[in-house]
Amino acid sequence: VPQLAESQGSIVMVGSIAGMEEIGAPMPYSSAKAALLAYAKSLSVQLAKQKV
Repeated sequence: VPQLAESQGSIVMVGSIAGMEEIGAPMPYSSAKAALLAYAKSLSVQLAKQKV
């Protein structure tokens, strides 16, 4: 993270629509994608002050 802050870099996470709405995917898959979405939102708030 320190190097990202210095260069004002970005973190890219690839999820799925299955994390936001029911699409018929298996429950563990959808749960993992929803967790990734929550983690990404949380991380973006925490790292915004550092412009990452």
